[in-house]
Amino acid sequence: MNTEKMTRERFENVRRMLESPDTENQVLGLAILEEQNFKENMAFILLAKKYTHATNAMWEEHAPTIYKSLGDIPDLNLGKVFTFKVILKALTVMKAPYDQIQFYLSTFSAYLLEQLKSLGYDFIEDLDLNIKLKEGYEQPGELVESD
Repeated sequence: MNTEKMTRERFENVRRMLESPDTENQVLGLAILEEQNFKENMAFILLAKKYTHATNAMWEEHAPTIYKSLGDIPDLNLGKVFTFKVILKALTVMKAPYDQIQFYLSTFSAYLLEQLKSLGYDFIEDLDLNIKLKEGYEQPGELVESD
């Protein structure tokens, strides 16, 4: 198992593999995910599932440990589309590390920016959602490098 946290750059590479119509790329992306620590990379894995073209059968065959871990999340239906709302609920229920919540928020803000621009709000340059901790609280995890 890979003990390093996934970076945004690596996530984007895996995401492209999983979005590919080519089955071999999907299998390679799933194999990379299978090597990840589920708890430490939960947002990456849930978002990868959202963007995948790989079927559940492919996930079960080529990323069985990850697929089982996804199935163990309470109220998460593997047969349904993973929306941003579903992913946030899963991260919350599983008490995902701070850096995973922040990664989710940065991915969601990029999605929102894209949607706003597609609706004609092209004057918006950037949209950035960040967690600001209350005074006296320490960050419960390291942030993943943004690329």
